[in-house]
Amino acid sequence: MPSTVAIAGITRKFSQCIIRAIQESPDVLIRGYCRSPHKLPRAILDSDQIEIIGGSFDDRAHIRRFVRGSDVVICCYFGQPEVMTEGQKYLIDACEEENVPRYIPSDFAVDYTKIPHGVLFPKESAKVIMEYLKSRKVKGAHILTGGLMETFWSEFFGIWNPKMCSMSVWGSGEEVWELTTYQTAAAYTAAVALDKSAIGVFRYIRPFRRLGVLLWDKWRIFSVGLIRKPHREDVIPTPDGGFLDSDSDDSLRVCLEEYTSTWLAMVGKTL
Repeated sequence: MPSTVAIAGITRKFSQCIIRAIQESPDVLIRGYCRSPHKLPRAILDSDQIEIIGGSFDDRAHIRRFVRGSDVVICCYFGQPEVMTEGQKYLIDACEEENVPRYIPSDFAVDYTKIPHGVLFPKESAKVIMEYLKSRKVKGAHILTGGLMETFWSEFFGIWNPKMCSMSVWGSGEEVWELTTYQTAAAYTAAVALDKSAIGVFRYIRPFRRLGVLLWDKWRIFSVGLIRKPHREDVIPTPDGGFLDSDSDDSLRVCLEEYTSTWLAMVGKTL
């Protein structure tokens, strides 16, 4: 009998990476839940392997229908604290009512289990849900992938400034940051979802993902090839106290995809 994997928040890019990974197993059915099914690609809407149920994060009746008969529920919500806490509790309660054995919360982040309460606000909801699952029959499978590479380089995250070729982070510059690509994190998630014995906390960080010093000045970034030349109006301070100037109007720049590819090449992997 085919397994059924239910994915809440299926319109997200990360959800669709998980779908592609799961579809490598043809004997698995996928059920998706989202507020706006019309936003999904035609390939998903037309797939015989995928069923879509529409509803809001607090629509208990539709949520219960969504989880019914599933072997595991994966939450890919990303939103306000109410969605990340109460929304996930609705899913967990529905799993309890429908005897769904496992639930994968919307973690997919740094190892927040080692961070004190109140220090990292965006992951407070994850801590709440981890404790909530401990009080329920449904078993949790928490996937800690480190930061997501594509998000790290995005304008939304606010660390990398491509215009200034600078990074803004706290710390001494010697802290280790752990990053994983969407595709790799999705493959990990699919593997856990399809392994019926997988419960508990899974930390999928390997040494080659540990990028080391990320508080880099422009000279270090230039030296490893993440930028090739400064803008005409910009300069790069050098270690000897001088400056590296742009010598042409057509200075080469590196696009976002190349930044990611270069970092991965430095640690021995490709996209």
